[in-house]
Amino acid sequence: MRYEIHNPEQAKEDLKGALRILQRDGWTQGKFKCADGKFCVQGAILAAVGVQRIGPNGYDAAEADFYPKQKRFHDANKLLMNHLDLGYFQTSADWNDDADRTFEDVRAALTAASA
Repeated sequence: MRYEIHNPEQAKEDLKGALRILQRDGWTQGKFKCADGKFCVQGAILAAVGVQRIGPNGYDAAEADFYPKQKRFHDANKLLMNHLDLGYFQTSADWNDDADRTFEDVRAALTAASA
């Protein structure tokens, strides 16, 4: 399944930002953000688009200017999912949390999807 990306150039920049965040703060599985500051792929994309209040299980939609950030998140996430060629019922979170996934896999996917 291919997802429509409304602003591909911004989505590429947001994926590059997510990779910088993961390289700086660390990568994790199973949580958007851990207490030690590490992010999963989706958490890093949220942070890259400017969402400030990210916790282990999600984000605070009451945050100011959330909805424009949410649109950017969805575009960047869809761009990554298109690159990964995930099926209809698969998400980037499922891909991130696969037991065999490594940070090198994540780095390579974000780099390729944002090229």
